[in-house]
Amino acid sequence: MSYPSNYRRIGLIVPSSNVTMETEIPALLKTRETVLPERFTFHSSRMRMKSVAKKELEAMDADSVRCATELSDAAVEVQAYACLVAIMSMGLGYHRASREKLEKAAADNGCPTPILNSAGALIDGLKDMGVKKVSIICPYMKPLTKLVVDYIENEGIEVQDFLALEIPDNLEVASQDPTAPAELWRKLDLRGVGAIVASACVQMPSLPSIEMIERASGLPTLSAAVATTRQILRSLDLTEVAPGGGALLAGGAPSTLPKMAWQTGVSRLSTRHPNPQGRTVDSKVSIYPITQATTATFTELYFRLTFFFFIRRGSKYVLTPAQGEMLGEEGDLMIFPPGSMVTMENRPVMEGNYSALGVSYSHDLINAVFSDLPKSDAAHGVQIVHAAENNPSDILGLIQDTLDNDALPDTIRDHRLLEPLLWLREQGFQLPTQVEDDPISQVRRLIESDLGHSWMAEEVAEHFAMSEATMRRWLSKSGQGFAKILLHTRLEHGLSLLQTTEAQVSEIALDCGFKTLSHFSDAFRKRFGIKPKDIRLAAG
Repeated sequence: MSYPSNYRRIGLIVPSSNVTMETEIPALLKTRETVLPERFTFHSSRMRMKSVAKKELEAMDADSVRCATELSDAAVEVQAYACLVAIMSMGLGYHRASREKLEKAAADNGCPTPILNSAGALIDGLKDMGVKKVSIICPYMKPLTKLVVDYIENEGIEVQDFLALEIPDNLEVASQDPTAPAELWRKLDLRGVGAIVASACVQMPSLPSIEMIERASGLPTLSAAVATTRQILRSLDLTEVAPGGGALLAGGAPSTLPKMAWQTGVSRLSTRHPNPQGRTVDSKVSIYPITQATTATFTELYFRLTFFFFIRRGSKYVLTPAQGEMLGEEGDLMIFPPGSMVTMENRPVMEGNYSALGVSYSHDLINAVFSDLPKSDAAHGVQIVHAAENNPSDILGLIQDTLDNDALPDTIRDHRLLEPLLWLREQGFQLPTQVEDDPISQVRRLIESDLGHSWMAEEVAEHFAMSEATMRRWLSKSGQGFAKILLHTRLEHGLSLLQTTEAQVSEIALDCGFKTLSHFSDAFRKRFGIKPKDIRLAAG
């Protein structure tokens, strides 16, 4: 049986007590498989190490030659040695000497192989992003953490601040909550830094936190595992992309990496994509015409992004736990911040359907306009821009004109899509910035990437590089379990398609991941108290 040509063999040189390298790196490359054709297999050889102490690290490193030789027997295409602190404890610049030593061992065994290590991968990743100053989180005791700091600074990168969790047992390091760095980073001094290292240890899990920290801090965020994954792809001469891996795995080669929002202060918009069902969809801003013929109450509706409703006919009743009842009327604009969960009722008028235009804005565009303002509680609630006082139709006109003009250069489109937000700011309104995706949002985003897929809890947990039990504890913070999030995501997508397209209900059912129309209809009626087809019944 021949080996599939699109499968690439990756060798992992792993400390015996490390259980995270073989989780996070495969998880990242698994997400890559959703967008690119290459597939990967993983083959490990282990070195004995239980405690993260200098003497054990030195003994373990001496065993790395055996591992490199064993993996070369399997004809792997690249080898990755993952113990950042072991490399750094061997002396300044040792990542180069280690690479040369192990590559020689593989070549002497008749299988020349590129070999990298997590220490060198982290240094190279920071340099390729142009980072001059960094703050880092480490699980190590303070003496070893200081050794890591000295090593990084010897490579020309200043460490502004570090957080040492002081965990000596390597298995205990692996048992840390992978979402903990999403809070720990707030303890760091970030003055003048160009990036955050969420975990300077391949054993300390952090993958779910990478993009959460990036969105909240506005800084590129990486980890030893992310940097090692990127170096593996580079060694295989493959596109350096892995969804969920943050800025370093966003797809730009080092020499052509586009300026990010944190570097320029201006967010770049990706190419606008036409939608076959009439909705104008851009990767950062989307506009949806919404119609509804029958009054219906929708409970626990969740907004992952900042969402604007421009009410054109009828009214919108909203109930939130914090603000109580609110009513938007014809001509008003209602703004829902990300993370909102509300009860909503669209109310048609006697002479016709309820009609509105919905517009979603991505986090980075909001941050570009409002990030310099002091935090405001009002920004985190639903806001109404009243027609009589503020004429929000001017905002809508700016958005529509920009998205409808295909001839606009990208740079002009970018700036014009910021103008409506600047208009709101001038009128005294504020939107929340540095928004962190909560567990519901992160899981919903994964489900929305392929609603037709039969998502299982175990598979989703693997995507976030955690056990199913850990994921369920993680989701419990949001008050919703996985099954409920999955069902609500599918049903709310179905509701959106019913309101914004003319697709057949049977097509919508399949698009949302339901096997049959009757299953979709029954679940929809149970959730919203109305049949799917009744959303579109002719008024009167």
